[in-house]
Amino acid sequence: MRLIAGLTLPPEVSAKVAEADRLRRLFDDAGEGQYNVLNLVESYQRNSMEADERLRAVRKLLEENGCECPCDHHPDERGDDCEVCLACLIGEAVGK
Repeated sequence: MRLIAGLTLPPEVSAKVAEADRLRRLFDDAGEGQYNVLNLVESYQRNSMEADERLRAVRKLLEENGCECPCDHHPDERGDDCEVCLACLIGEAVGK
C-alpha cells in the first residue's frame, strides 16, 4: 500500500495513483528535455514543414533543369537498358 499525506490507500487506489505517476513521468520525458508535450508536437510540425519546403525546392529545381537522360525517352517509356540521369533518379525518389 502507498501512503499519501499519512493516509493508507486501498490497493486499487494505490495502483491508480501509481499509474498516474507513471503517465506523468512519461509525458514529462516526452518533451525531449523540455518537459512539455506541446513543444514536442510543435517540433514535429516544424520539422515536417521544413521537410516539405525542402521537397518543394528540389521539385522546383528539377522542373527548371529538366531531364538530361541521353536516351531521350519519356520516363514512362524508358527501357531497362536506358541510362537514367541524376535528375530523373531524384525525381522518382521524391515522387515528382
